[in-house]
Amino acid sequence: MTRSVSLPVWLVVVLALLATWAALDRLLVPSVRWYLRRRVNRAIDELNTRLRLEIRPFLGGGTRRSPATCWRTCGPLYRSRGSAKETIVG
Repeated sequence: MTRSVSLPVWLVVVLALLATWAALDRLLVPSVRWYLRRRVNRAIDELNTRLRLEIRPFLGGGTRRSPATCWRTCGPLYRSRGSAKETIVG
């Protein structure tokens, strides 16, 4: 139980890179995504007021939602506009 285990240097480097990638993916990327979404939504609000447009802001959440959850939260926005066929024909 007290014997040492030797690992190749390349394996330690690969494991360190994977651990760094995982830490960045779980900690840094969501906070940057939140920060950028907030800034983009502010810019969209400013464009809406200056140009009298209606650009909808980005919804919160991200890409980890299941399609069923997204349909329940985003569905009424799209259902209220009508289907594409109704929009083109009528």
